[in-house]
Amino acid sequence: MPSPLRDNGVVAASERPARVLAFGAGRIPSVYLFVEKPLRLLQTEGKIELRDRSGFRLSNRDLEWADVFVFCRNNAPEDLSYLRAAKAINLPIIYIIDDNFLEAPLAYVEGRRLRTPIFLYTLKNFLRAADLVITFSETLAEDLRLFSDKVAVRNTYFASKSKPDISAHNRERVRITFASSRSEDGSIEPLLFPILRDAIDKYRERIEIVLWKPLFGLKGNNIVVKNALPYEDYLEELSSGGYDIGLAPAVDNRFFNSKNETKYREYGGLGIAGIYSATPLYNRVIVNRTTGMLANNTAGSWAAAVQSLIENPDLRCHIARSALTDVEERYEFGRYSETLLHDILRTASNRSAKL
Repeated sequence: MPSPLRDNGVVAASERPARVLAFGAGRIPSVYLFVEKPLRLLQTEGKIELRDRSGFRLSNRDLEWADVFVFCRNNAPEDLSYLRAAKAINLPIIYIIDDNFLEAPLAYVEGRRLRTPIFLYTLKNFLRAADLVITFSETLAEDLRLFSDKVAVRNTYFASKSKPDISAHNRERVRITFASSRSEDGSIEPLLFPILRDAIDKYRERIEIVLWKPLFGLKGNNIVVKNALPYEDYLEELSSGGYDIGLAPAVDNRFFNSKNETKYREYGGLGIAGIYSATPLYNRVIVNRTTGMLANNTAGSWAAAVQSLIENPDLRCHIARSALTDVEERYEFGRYSETLLHDILRTASNRSAKL
């Protein structure tokens, strides 16, 4: 199939936009954030043509139509048939991954599943076959480069529909949230339980704690447990919920340090003063007591950080305002989309260069 792309990766003005076939590992937040949302923007702007088949089956017509094939987090053995079909017709491939499946925690069922030989075999096949592997963490990139010399680290983004009201941090009643429903956070949660329980005992009606899953039976009149929501609805709830303090514990291991700083983008981008584990994941982006509070993974360090933010509204406002400015400048959605477009065009040009 002829390609409309010149071998320098730029579509001529008189030719159609690049045709992008997207197929992520289900309808999950990572696929939505890193593939669906930016590609739909590029489609709306007329810069690409898009077929998003994430969560559905592909046909031979889809493959024949496309100029480039974008996968995201695919590691299921059944997806290998699509990978092989694409390679058979020399269809350029981009593989986007934001988690270190190679280091998935064996303490959890999902981690053990990801580390089984068949899933690791599938992952390594995607890495070796891709013309470009995109990730968002240099730590993760180091491990991926064991299987591909085409790994690129990109900056991600944050986009919200509403502008947070930083002045609200001056209210007397403080809302604290632990906005996580992920099971792999479990090894750090025993640290949070006594801290939150003691905060409830000490501050009583001065605070309200909002959780997104039950936390070791933590109960009280000022404890609220939310149900998991689709990602955009979840962000809207964080934005409109009047949260003052956000908790973001992280384990200091290879798996967590391979992630990107999602919680900082969410809390900071929504004007919430965050407390983060002082691990490489957050140390590289957060300035302590300026764009967030960094706490060592000890009960004393976390308790001191929680107490400081509860008792000091000026500090909450300062952190919220500084983090909001930093996130807006560092994680701009349009910049991410344009970088992805550039990667698509250059990768698609690999086919035209070979024709």
